[in-house]
Amino acid sequence: MRSYFIVLVFVSLVAVSCNKGAAPTEVKQKPIAELGFMRQVSGGELSGTWQPRAMASLEACLADPSQIAGMVDSLGLAATVTGSVKFNPDKSFQWNTIIQITPTIKIGNMVMPMTPFADTLNEAGTYLQPWDEAIVVPLHPKTFKIDTLGFTASADSLMLVTLPGPFPGFSFVKYYLVFHFVK
Repeated sequence: MRSYFIVLVFVSLVAVSCNKGAAPTEVKQKPIAELGFMRQVSGGELSGTWQPRAMASLEACLADPSQIAGMVDSLGLAATVTGSVKFNPDKSFQWNTIIQITPTIKIGNMVMPMTPFADTLNEAGTYLQPWDEAIVVPLHPKTFKIDTLGFTASADSLMLVTLPGPFPGFSFVKYYLVFHFVK
């Protein structure tokens, strides 16, 4: 009788200690602030067809400019985007853009232009929106890291911000992109 009592107590403790028995445990999502966007994003209504704005449609920025200190005096990143992006209320999207970044290195009085980095993205699919201010888009760029995008949308403008990632060819230098679109 005593052994049955011990087994009953042990089984009760195991049942109480488990997280709802065989039910899956809950996945805790990171708060948007912990994702590390370099610009503040506030969400909004993403739906619509968006074109790059006429001036400064794309910014390529260093996440930490001190990463290149001592190597070059300055690094310029001229960036452009052409095409369009469409987000639908059912979370489907069409992304048809050409992205180009042209670095220019300055060392003393010498300016060294470099070959542009470019990506052509003609993709469609369904995006996820796990946060009110960010989406996950299943794009397959060859050069730039574009997947998790913070956004701020108003009636006629959309700003998309990538997470910092390694610059092509310089893995120790982190950069991020800021897209500026209008309807």
